[in-house]
Amino acid sequence: MQTISVSVRVRPSQDKNPRELAAEASELLRRAAWARHVVTGSDQAASYAALGEDLVEKLQAGYSCTLLAYGQTGSGKTYTMFGPSGCLTESALAEREGGAAPAPWGVFPRVALELLRSGGGSTGGGDGMVLHASAVEVYNNIAYDLLDDRRQLQISGGRRTEVAAVFGGSAEGACGAMGLQGKHPPGCSCRRCFKAVEEAKAAASAARRSRAAGASPSPAVADENRPRVKGGSVRRDKGPSSSSSFATVGEALWLLATPTDVARLARHVEASRSANSHRLNDRSSRSHCLVRLQVVTGGGRGGGLLVRKQFLFVDLAGSERTKKSGVEGQRLAEATQINASLTVLGRVIRGLATEGGGGGQHLPYRDSVLTQLLRSSFEPGSAAAGSYTSVVVNVASEPEHAEETACSLQFGERMTAVRNVATKVAGADLGSERARLLGLVRAARDRVAALEAAGAGGGFTPDAPRHERLMLKESMERHRRAKERCDRLCIEATEAAGGSWEGGRSHSHAGAGGGGGSGELARRLAEAQAEAASTGAVLGRQLTIKRLWREPTAPFAAAQAELRELTHALSLLGTT
Repeated sequence: MQTISVSVRVRPSQDKNPRELAAEASELLRRAAWARHVVTGSDQAASYAALGEDLVEKLQAGYSCTLLAYGQTGSGKTYTMFGPSGCLTESALAEREGGAAPAPWGVFPRVALELLRSGGGSTGGGDGMVLHASAVEVYNNIAYDLLDDRRQLQISGGRRTEVAAVFGGSAEGACGAMGLQGKHPPGCSCRRCFKAVEEAKAAASAARRSRAAGASPSPAVADENRPRVKGGSVRRDKGPSSSSSFATVGEALWLLATPTDVARLARHVEASRSANSHRLNDRSSRSHCLVRLQVVTGGGRGGGLLVRKQFLFVDLAGSERTKKSGVEGQRLAEATQINASLTVLGRVIRGLATEGGGGGQHLPYRDSVLTQLLRSSFEPGSAAAGSYTSVVVNVASEPEHAEETACSLQFGERMTAVRNVATKVAGADLGSERARLLGLVRAARDRVAALEAAGAGGGFTPDAPRHERLMLKESMERHRRAKERCDRLCIEATEAAGGSWEGGRSHSHAGAGGGGGSGELARRLAEAQAEAASTGAVLGRQLTIKRLWREPTAPFAAAQAELRELTHALSLLGTT
């Protein structure tokens, strides 16, 4: 076992001279003597050297890795992980020779570029490296896929291949990840759903014992404990064990074969995340962002062992005091959810920091989606153990943030007492793994097809009027075109505004950004965004017409997620 590596990065005050910054670094070194590194200033190359290089070496040696950024809002977490807003552009990358990282780029794109450089950017089929990425946002305690139009993702324990049961009922004691009609989404692993699964298992076990003894179970008891799903169909689920880890199921994967792919992915993640301004931050992340690099090495055309490792980057939303940030309404609700999930994370860390990695006590992983997804990075002996985990605690240097800085440093010091087990990722035979996944994919496709044939796939109702069908199809197409135009103009605006970055400031390219060109582009983008919002509102109202459209059932959504997961696993082997 080893302790988790913890570093501190200080956001410098812009009105301080180098001597004051040096004194500030010296004071923080005294207060954070437990930190492996204390990084000051805005030099992103120095930040990568302190925070990322060692983890890249561990990844190349055969281990999975996690890097997590923690701190109050506005302390520089996203700057450290990705870079300043607007810097992740292809035009900035084009100015660097050999695919080197532009100066303002953060740890994540630098790690991806280094892996491409060292692995040769193989796209599969050889003995080199294949690199894919996925991006998940946890917003208001619900997981969304940032690479698939923010599609809601289900959380599954241990990545089971069975379709998860869905338990309906009231929202009392709910985890916050609510689906349609107040029901929890497929694969929900909150405390209430987990308890329902365990009760159903206990009832089934009691029924088997009764039958073995020659007695039949009480109909009332059997009916009371029977799990139900919409439509009256029943599927029993084994349920996650207490030691299983949690993961999102079926998120989209992007192939990273060139430095340009890295720039496009990072830019897309930045543009897709939920962010808003308040008193403490001009662009405050309102969600936790988890970007996972899937690294596959070995195999080759002739077979052999295949090794699949992961590098997880976690950019947490910042804790904030609502009196300081001045948020209200929807922003206040977002801040409340952020602070609640960080509180659960703190409780988990306090439990892990006690002797024996929790001392056998209950750790509240299930109390938030964030802690479920981080379980395999922290817990010793987890089902998905093996991760080298590092944490960077971001703090602001201004005196008015002294209290928040002290709290963040306290979290970092507590984190140094957490121990986990890093084990090398075992290889698998490429041929047998491919054959196994192909069989699972065929079975999953059959399940999806059977559910769709039974009417569980949603879509137009059989008795929907023809003219209303045509109107809904037209609205769907209009909204699709509006979104595509909006996305295209957003990319153009980002590239035009990105320009060259020197000293942390953006200088637009001649002819691409400044003057009337940028004003015209901004006007067109605003028009496209307004059109997308308008067509989306119209489409949303039409989709609520029950005699016209019905949503897919929860079992169908779970089966589709399972099929996507297996298909993506197959794609990591270079198989379509």
